[in-house]
Amino acid sequence: MADHKHEFHSIIEWNGKLYGYAPIRKSTLGEYIDIETLSKDLENNMHKIAAILYRPITTHRFKTFKFAVKQKIKMLSNKVEDVFEWYDVEPYDNKKRKLVEEEFKDFPAHIFLGAVSFFLSTVNLYSISILSSQKKISQRTADRMMENQYQILSQTTGAGGGLFTHSVRPIFYKLQGTTPSQN
Repeated sequence: MADHKHEFHSIIEWNGKLYGYAPIRKSTLGEYIDIETLSKDLENNMHKIAAILYRPITTHRFKTFKFAVKQKIKMLSNKVEDVFEWYDVEPYDNKKRKLVEEEFKDFPAHIFLGAVSFFLSTVNLYSISILSSQKKISQRTADRMMENQYQILSQTTGAGGGLFTHSVRPIFYKLQGTTPSQN
């Protein structure tokens, strides 16, 4: 499923609400277990997985002077600031996810597939790192595998990252049929 044609967008505005991708490094064991369980019947559970991966943003610091300075410096270097450090999503709650998952049946497939592709690519990076640290693969092999995964990640985040690369004040990906928010 890691396909560069599916763009990853870390922040989207959907149905008038700002949603953020829940980064793997901040994930709970419950999220992993639920994603793994729901993935066994992916076709019927895509909306449930989307509700895990994208949750409402509770706070963000995109309008701060510090973000503007860091973003401008990164832009001048043709890089992107790590956006995950600048927003927080609602903590994962399985019961709450079950209450909102039906809404995600209308979630755009290309956004979901981009998130899944990003998720799988980052999980692969963690796996390669573990294999290397346990000496199950050589460092040279690990480096090649990591480079391949970074290439996949750069392709999937290309357009989604562009919203943050070309603006000191990030522009959120707005899905059709949404109304602008005050965020």
